Amino acid sequence: MSGRASTIAREWVRLFVMLAVLHVVVFAGWIVLDPSNGRSPVGVIVLMIAYLVALAVILITATSRIGRAVRPEEFRQALADGDPATARVIAVEPTRWRTRSNLSFRLRARPPRREYSMTVLVMPATAPAYEARIASFLAGIRVPDVGEMIDVKIHPERPEIVVIIQPATT
Repeated sequence: MSGRASTIAREWVRLFVMLAVLHVVVFAGWIVLDPSNGRSPVGVIVLMIAYLVALAVILITATSRIGRAVRPEEFRQALADGDPATARVIAVEPTRWRTRSNLSFRLRARPPRREYSMTVLVMPATAPAYEARIASFLAGIRVPDVGEMIDVKIHPERPEIVVIIQPATT
């Protein structure tokens, strides 16, 4: 399992804990309000509105945090400002992480993707070749074979961070 996989798992656990705490608070508020004894429904309405607002905040925050965990800042920086290079694939193995097929905002089906861990021989233009490990989510037909040459980018300050340059998906 890659280092970011444990970060993703922690973010999911954080989401479930926050949802559990929210529901405990709502149930406690429901018990305190006791709507069955004929009181005004204003308290229940306020409780439900507060619940919906808190739920929206939790889900939006969790989505953002999980998205950042999938592609850490160092990887984004390497893609944006990294030095282009080529790499020869030495080994490829799937990890246990995958995404399901889903529809994009443009209503086009996206294929399922799996995370693959690869050992590559990076060949920068201005430095000697070295081995590096890459973990990347790839669709089945885009998985490079052993011995294949792939385009990569190297982080400008941390050469151990290498990312695959993937064509944009539509």
